[in-house]
Amino acid sequence: MNIFGGILILVFVGIIFMQLRMYFGSQKMKGNAIPDDLHEYGDVKNLGETLNTCDSQGSLLYFFSPSCGPCRAMTPVIDKLNNDGKRAIKIDINDSPQLAHRFGIRATPTILVIKNRIIEKVLLGAQSESHLSKLLDSE
Repeated sequence: MNIFGGILILVFVGIIFMQLRMYFGSQKMKGNAIPDDLHEYGDVKNLGETLNTCDSQGSLLYFFSPSCGPCRAMTPVIDKLNNDGKRAIKIDINDSPQLAHRFGIRATPTILVIKNRIIEKVLLGAQSESHLSKLLDSE
């Protein structure tokens, strides 16, 4: 029983360590400029031009995977933001793995808030519509 308990604790600590590693790794992107050499990646067309027009209102880059449960919950929220006139770009990491790698995406869903070509915030996991709308409306 002691060995089983020890293994269980090691697994638990390992999971926490990996979560913290993903979180802090993703936060390194914050404050960086978006890459200049963005070309067409998968089904994402004219991404560079679209992000060049990011003003102080900003845009969201939503990296998702169709097989991800939280992503399936987030996709209608992103669609609603687009319908409300907000700029939210959906990027399927299965169709555009090079783009996800270029931005250093480690998990889905990941949302980048971009204002004036700078990554202002990196959000991991599902987010509420009101929170995302406030992020785009601030400043």
